[in-house]
Amino acid sequence: MANWIFLTCYALIIGHELDAIHQKEWRIFPGTNLLPDQLGFQVFNALHVPLFILLNWLFFLSTPAVMTAAKFWFALFAIAHIGAHWLYRNHKEYRFNNPLSKFLIWAPGVFGALYLAITF
Repeated sequence: MANWIFLTCYALIIGHELDAIHQKEWRIFPGTNLLPDQLGFQVFNALHVPLFILLNWLFFLSTPAVMTAAKFWFALFAIAHIGAHWLYRNHKEYRFNNPLSKFLIWAPGVFGALYLAITF
């Protein structure tokens, strides 16, 4: 059961990252917000490839101890991610105001909390 809850948290974050591209999150994200728009999009998008390779390795291909620790920290991240969006909610480029975007921000945090509650 815990594995399904974690996978749901992870899948929801991936969904959020797809939405983040649609919502032009690079215009908010520190670093990419300083780049010209097209370059910011390209960098933001391209950085997700090694990020997801690393996360998939940590969650599914590393040692059991590393997998456990990585899932713990990712679940905490999913919760803290809600706070990050709350902090940036008044940024002039913030576009995560529709129901799907809000769901894809909140739901991973809920599943991350649930995962932590039943696992640790």
